Amino acid sequence: MRLGIFTDVHSNFEALKAVALALKSEKIDRLIFLGDAVGYGADPNDCCRIIREMAHVALVGNHDAALTGRLPMDWFVDYAREAIEWTEKVINPSHREWLSTRPFFHREEGIGFCHGSPVDPERFGYVIDINEVFEIWNWMEDQGIPMVFVGHAHIGLAFRHNHSRAGKKDEIKIFNFNGVESSPVRLDPECTWVINVGAVGQPRDGDPRAVYAVFDTETWIYEVQRVKYDIKSASGRIEKAGLPSILSERLFVGR
Repeated sequence: MRLGIFTDVHSNFEALKAVALALKSEKIDRLIFLGDAVGYGADPNDCCRIIREMAHVALVGNHDAALTGRLPMDWFVDYAREAIEWTEKVINPSHREWLSTRPFFHREEGIGFCHGSPVDPERFGYVIDINEVFEIWNWMEDQGIPMVFVGHAHIGLAFRHNHSRAGKKDEIKIFNFNGVESSPVRLDPECTWVINVGAVGQPRDGDPRAVYAVFDTETWIYEVQRVKYDIKSASGRIEKAGLPSILSERLFVGR
């Protein structure tokens, strides 16, 4: 089965349109969204509409949770909180209701999916270094899950642990997918994996293009795809909405 995985759209309609178009050529069997449909950008309603139409599974992100009262606003820095408060004023009630019912965790084909760390998904822990991943690996062993896909950090990283399987020595390795595109990699099915996909709407790896991933559950081939989109238009819509300028400026640099 070919799984399409995308995350962190953040109300960036231009980026989501480009990713949706690219995914049409991928022959995807199931499309999974890892959360944060809203926040930062100026088009929450259009983004929610498209995600609802295209994703077979959609999870809740921290910005979605704050919008729907499942996470305190003081969790966020000023500009992020301001964007959520703006979103509260313009979001369609049906989209808000849909976001309020999104699950924190999903399991499919033996694989786990979550916005942040799956150990305590309502806490939205970042998965960016080995300390967080050790905790996740222990949890995965207890759950019998060999692979987890996450978002939230807006960067592309994969953490591999072989747990002394198949006669190999215990080994940990980190793969950096930042700035990578169209790079099929066969992941070792004898190892345990935690993979941070990257972001559609606000990449932070120095590459401003939108990101999505494809994973084949039969071959264990993982592909990262980067998609160009009209950043100038997305930035202009943020400025026109009166949102903090940092949210428009950072789109051009991917930071």
